[in-house]
Order: sequence, then C-alpha cells, then structure tokens
Amino acid sequence: SAHCAGMLASKQSLTTAHTRPSAPNRRAILGLVGLAPLLLDQQARAGTVGDALEGFWKGRQQANSSLILAPIKVAQQRLHDAMELMQVAETQVSSGQTFTPVLQAVRASSMTCYAYEAMPDDSLDTKASMATLNYNSISDPCTLRLIVKNITTFSSDDEKRQGEALVSNIILGYQKLDGELLQAVHDPEAAPRARAVLVSTVQAMDQLEKYVANVLAV
Repeated sequence: SAHCAGMLASKQSLTTAHTRPSAPNRRAILGLVGLAPLLLDQQARAGTVGDALEGFWKGRQQANSSLILAPIKVAQQRLHDAMELMQVAETQVSSGQTFTPVLQAVRASSMTCYAYEAMPDDSLDTKASMATLNYNSISDPCTLRLIVKNITTFSSDDEKRQGEALVSNIILGYQKLDGELLQAVHDPEAAPRARAVLVSTVQAMDQLEKYVANVLAV
C-alpha cells in the first residue's frame, strides 16, 4: 500500500516505531456509528426507507472518509514497521537482538481487536488498549469492526458479510501472529513461521482498506 511507505532510517527508530501517536479518537468513530441507529429509528417511525436518508448517510460517510480510513492506515503503517523490525531481528539475532519489539509493534497495530497479556515494557498506548478491551462492556472495543458496521448501514447483506469476514480474518491472523512471535521471543527458530503470518496479516489489512474505500466510493 502506498500509504505504508516510508521505511525507518535507523535501528533506533525501528525499535521505537510502535510508540507513534495513536489512531484518531475512537469517539469520532463511535459518533458516526451512533448516528446510524438514530436515523434508522426515525425512518422506522416514518414507515419508509427514504432515498434522501440513505443519500444523506452515504454523503456523510464520504465527507468523513479520511477519518474512517485513518485507523486502518495507522494499522498498516505499524504492521510495515513490524516487518522492518522483523528483518532487523532476524539478521541480528546472533548479537542478542530479540523479537520483542516486533511483537510490540504488532500489538500496537491491532486497534484493540484481540486480547493479550501486556508486557511490562509495552507502550502506554498498548496498555490503554488492553484496559479498554478488558473493561469495556458497553461498546465493541474493536475499531476495525466498528468501521465496518459504520460504513455498511445501508449495504446489502452480502456486502456486510464480506466486511465481517475480512475483520474476522484479520483478528484470527493477529491471534496466530501473537502466538508465533511469543514463541520466537524464546526460540528464534520460530521466526520464519512468524514472518509468514505477519506477511499474511499485512495483506489482510490491505484488503480491508480496499474494501472500506470501495464501500465509501472514494
């Protein structure tokens, strides 16, 4: 993805990539999602799905397309940072380089879509994400799933299922990747498996970006 360009210039910048600023405020995403049920309730009381209502909603989405896509682009960038960190770790493992920074970069990219046990030296963003995931029983903590719910309010069932399947695939990929990287932290021979899953996770996130852009018609 062109948005994932910009490789890190030094080993130091690589090992701190996952501490970049967080994705845009979840409240903004939740605000977009929260309006949909309100509109649908108003429509239900009127007894018709008006073309004007659907046109308004889709126009609002297009106007906010950069906000909606921003978390995905942040996730893509952090996953590409993880790829760079992976290369450093694989080439310098004999000198004591570990795969912990790779794992931290991956976790920072996950947009609170899967649970894991935070490490003592994880970033504040990562620890905050885990707190959100563990204690939030009101709203869905997964930003990627919120995005898909937001943009498919007036979509066909097939289009909704496609988006849900993409997010589910990403979550499963993250869970597998986390396990492989944890093993690589203790056993570098597990690194090739972790790299393969990382590559597939990057590809899955790219597919989600294309899907969202297509639904938004941007």
